[in-house]
This record gives sequence, C-alpha cells and structure tokens, in this order.
Amino acid sequence: MPVTRLDWSTESTLYSAMRVFLKGVDVCMDKQFATRERFTIPTVEEILGKVAGAQIFSLLDAKQGFWQVPLTEESQKFTTFITPFGRYCFKRLPFGTTSAPEIYQRIMCDLLTDITGVVVYMDNVLINDRTTEEHDERLQRVLEIAQNAGQRLNKDKCKIAQTKVDFLGMKLDKDGIHADPAKIAAIIQMPLPTTKTEVKRLMGMINWLARFIPHVSSVAAPINDLLKSDVRWVWGSPQQSAFRSIKTLLTSAPSLAFCDPNKLTMVSADTREYGLGGCIILQQQNDRQWKPVAYCSRSLTPSERRYMQIEKELLASVWSCERFYVYLRGLQVTIQTDLKPLVPLINIKDLCDAPLMCQRLLMRLMKYHCSADHRSLKATTFQTKLKHMSIWSQVTGQSPRGNLDEIKRETALDEVLVQVASYIRSGWPKYSRDIESTTVKLYWENQDNLSFVQGILAHGDGIVIPANMRQEMLLRIHEGHQGIPESRARAVPAVWWPGIGSDIAQYVEKCSFCQTKQSAQRAEPLISTPLPERPWQRLACDLAEVNGRHYIVLVDYSSRWIEVHHLKTTTPWAVINFLKATFGIPEVIVTDNGPKFLTEFNQFASEYDIQHLTSSPNCPQANGMAENAVHIAKSIFRQPDPLRALLTYRSTPISGLNLRRRSASCSTFDCNAHWRFALSLST
Repeated sequence: MPVTRLDWSTESTLYSAMRVFLKGVDVCMDKQFATRERFTIPTVEEILGKVAGAQIFSLLDAKQGFWQVPLTEESQKFTTFITPFGRYCFKRLPFGTTSAPEIYQRIMCDLLTDITGVVVYMDNVLINDRTTEEHDERLQRVLEIAQNAGQRLNKDKCKIAQTKVDFLGMKLDKDGIHADPAKIAAIIQMPLPTTKTEVKRLMGMINWLARFIPHVSSVAAPINDLLKSDVRWVWGSPQQSAFRSIKTLLTSAPSLAFCDPNKLTMVSADTREYGLGGCIILQQQNDRQWKPVAYCSRSLTPSERRYMQIEKELLASVWSCERFYVYLRGLQVTIQTDLKPLVPLINIKDLCDAPLMCQRLLMRLMKYHCSADHRSLKATTFQTKLKHMSIWSQVTGQSPRGNLDEIKRETALDEVLVQVASYIRSGWPKYSRDIESTTVKLYWENQDNLSFVQGILAHGDGIVIPANMRQEMLLRIHEGHQGIPESRARAVPAVWWPGIGSDIAQYVEKCSFCQTKQSAQRAEPLISTPLPERPWQRLACDLAEVNGRHYIVLVDYSSRWIEVHHLKTTTPWAVINFLKATFGIPEVIVTDNGPKFLTEFNQFASEYDIQHLTSSPNCPQANGMAENAVHIAKSIFRQPDPLRALLTYRSTPISGLNLRRRSASCSTFDCNAHWRFALSLST
C-alpha cells in the first residue's frame, strides 16, 4: 500500500495536508510550503531533436511511476492527510505534490542517461534506432536496468519494435512527425463555440497543433479577439471564416522532419498585418528538397503593428530564431526572407551602420551564426500545399492526385523543364547570357519564385505546366467561356508558364463559341454602384427567358453571387416565394417596373421591411446589376453544359470586385463564392 496510518498521539497536526476524503476521488495535496526540487524537464523540441534518423521505435510505460519511488521517513510526514478514520501519510511519492515530476524525471534520467538513442519523459521511455539489431540491443539494456531498479512496466501500453508510435500527442515514424488524426478530427467535428469558455477550449486545442500550421496566430486572430475583456461576444463572418481556414489547414497539415544538425538548416520568417510567423526547414539529403521541422507564430502587439515593414520583417526573423533556439544553437543558419532590403541589414558587420530602431533587434540576433538570403517564401512552402490543391481542382475539374502524377511524367519528358530543375538543384548561372537555350532564359528571370518539389516544377504557389499539356490546360481555363481578364484570373493562382497571359488572350480571341455569342459593344460603360457593407444586403432581381423557359435571376451587389431559378409560372407570388427561400430577406432590392414587381411585390416588400427600388421606365440600364446578371445567365445557359458553366463562373476570381475590396493584407483575388460564403469552390 502507498499509504500508512499514523499514531494520533505522536504526530503533530502541523503535517496535516488534507481534511476531506471522498470515495472515488484521487488524493492530491497542495503543498504550498514544500521546497521544490529544481530539475529541468526536457521540452518537446529537445525530445524530438534526439529522434532524427530513427526507423525502429519502442515505447515503454511505467506502471504508476510515482508510486515506485519510496519516501524517507522524514519526507513521509509532509504527505499527511486527515480522514474520518484517522490520519494517513504516503510511503511512496504521491501524485499532485509540487516536486513529484522533477523528482521522478531525475531518477529516470539517472538510470538511463548513459544509453544513447533513449529518450525519457516522465513515465514514458522511447527507444529508437536506425537498425533492428542496434534497437534490440538498446531495448535489452533498458529492460535490464529497469528490472534491477525495481521499475514495473505497463504491458498494455508498451509498444515494442514498431515502425510508428504515438508519443507526446504526435505520431512518429521514419518519415518524420505527424499530427494525431484524432486531435484533428476533434477540432473538425467541434461545434461552433457559443461562450468564451468554449473559445478558450478551442484555442487550446489549436495551439497544441500549432507546430503543424503556418501563421496560425494570424489565421485565428478573429477568434482569439473574442477573449479580450473589452470585446463583446459576436460570432460573425470573420470568426466563421477563420474557423473554416483552420479546419482546412489542419486537414492539409504537413508531416514534419526531425531536426538533424548534420543537414543544411534554414529559418523562413514572414509577417502579416496582425501577426508574424516562422518555420525552420531542413534540406533532405535524398532529394535535396526542403522540409519543415516546425512552424511558429504569434500576434503583433499594438506598438509592433506600427513598425515599418522592414522592422516587422526583422522582428519576425529575430523572434523565429529565438523560438527555435533549441534547434539553432551552434549551427550555421540561413535566414530566408522575401524582403530584399533586409538581406544587407542582417548581414551587416557594424551595428553603427544600421538604423537605430533595428540595432536592438540585430543585437538579439548576434548570438546566432546566421546570414540572410533573399528568396520568395512561396517557393519553399509549395511542398506543403501539394496535399491541398483546391485551387488546382478549380481549374482542372479533376482530382488533384491524378493530375499531379500526369504532370510528373510530362515534366520528366520535357527537356526545358528538366534543365530548369537541374539549375534549381545545382544553382543558376550568374548571367542569363551563360544559358544557351532561349526558352530556359525565360525561367532565369523568374528563378527566385521557382522550386522543384516531388518531381513537379513550381512557380510560387502555382504549378509550371509542361509544354505538351498547355493546350489542354488552356481549354480547361476557358471552359466557362469567360473573357480574357476572367480567364487570366482563373489561371493565376494554380498554373504558370512563360507567356501564359498572352497565350490565354490568343486562345480566347480565337474561341469560335465566344465569337459567335459575342454581344454588341455598349455605347458607354455603366457607373459602378457602391459596395454594401455585407453580403445579401442589397440585391438586384430580373426575369429572363431562354429557349422558351422562364428564369428568375438574382444577384448580390456585395459578392456578385448569381442565383438562377426556373419558374413554372411567372406570377408575382412565384417570384416572392423564391425570394423567401433564398438566403434570407435583404434590406434593399432593385428591380425594373415589370408587372411582376408592382402591387403584390410592393406589399411583400412593405411587410418584410424591404426597401424596393425600381429603375426608370424604358431605361433598363438603370438596373445595370440585374441586366448584367441576365446577360451572364443567358450566356451560361447557351453553353453545352450550363450547370458546369455556372459553377465555373462562381469559382472564378472577379478582378474588379477584388480591387475594390482588396486590403493591405490580401495577396490574392477571391471568387464571389469566397465573398458570399467565405469558401473556395472546387470544380
């Protein structure tokens, strides 16, 4: 038994630590005055840094580990607690005391510290090695030491000679570190928070997986803001969009590499409007590709948000190095930045030549052996995005995996891309005149954005399409038969090759279907209407007839989202019933003066407190939003596959809308589906 009864007459009440005893409740005493033993418990980063190169794992779990540590008679008195049946004290190290974790960690480290390839974390012991023979030898030594020390193991939790183990809430195997699918599923299946307590629970779960998510602090900023004392609880569209983005990032979370000091190490840092983040990456020896070891991020303080951009970028680099100090100490490290003026600032030798604001940050960086290098960050993060190719599927309309395999085969057969990949691995010539091929020179101009990942050539976030597949890709890009700007916007996020813009323009201009259905040029352009504050606040409505069938066309001024619905009858109540069942009631609705929008419709608008605006008689251009939507709808329904064309329109970025909405933190154009529902459609 771990406890023993004390004699009331001989023991002082000074040692009574607890006065209540409940059945089924663990006895954990709060030792406020106990002297805490100081022993450093290893961090997760320190533990994972000792597992590099391992392929065979064994995990041992001590059975009730604390209770295997006997207490001296002098120490037993300080664990006294009172029950209705008398006073008792522990004879073995109890759970809940202040020093228990440090004491047990020290004892286990003293037993196993001389054995390489063994990691101790409390009552868990991880044995790892590259070969089965060496692993078995280490395992035998650990078991002998545990037996001689009287340590008992929990056979139900021990895993022997495994290729994959669960350790510290993560999955470890020879390929690296993986997020626990159960923890990811718990967040994905979690209902929307309704209180601040539930938000704290959600943020705790997210922060546990933060090492797998780039810029998680910036992405989750709208949710985290709800925890501020001066912020009123409102779960709105920013929080909903952030929640969806986090779920998307978790489903595409990359596997992380083990930190290996023998490999080239790079720290990639970047800033956003409200946060900064970094990533430590290693160059793999087998394919010379860069793989992330861990991500980190944090929010910017109000004063840091007022920094100049170069100061923010320098702060991100310094903070990332400090965050990964366990990995970087003693190593020669390259700091990667996409801000070119930051390179000479970090590489400067004399602090006096640096701006005063930056000198303090540069002094914090002096303890690292680092140098700065300029390269587009998108080139190195592309590898993590191969697992989540929603933008790619928007263009191709097929599953990403099948397309990627085909691109790999064609890339290997394309002489130009093979030469470009060779330059990426071995280094580009200093001058373009040293390159014989004229086509390869076009890639030399974009070398900062190019990377070669898993057999695929990438330009930023987009895939470089081999020459044999470009005609097919142009067909897919122009599948919805939209104009040149729309087709270019559709292609930009996902695919690239030299001269893609001019190739798209020539393809659209030669499209026979577009030439046949091209409408006459307007006498003068329409005046743009100011954007509403939120989606579905102001709508435009009109009726259209295509091939003898009547349709109602509804368009949102905010997102340009178009709803098209077939009407069996064209009565006013058919129009009203459709409006009632479509995404709720708007504040303003604009129509023409047709008979369907007169008496009954005005009564409906008055009853639901809708402001009904009508265009001038004989001037349909006054309802230009609806007229344009009708024109788009008619062109869609004239195509061979109207539903496919409608989906293509909804997933195409609208450059005019984005330019009017675009903020300083926005780097890409979004489709109207994103503005309406905060998601990107997969076509």
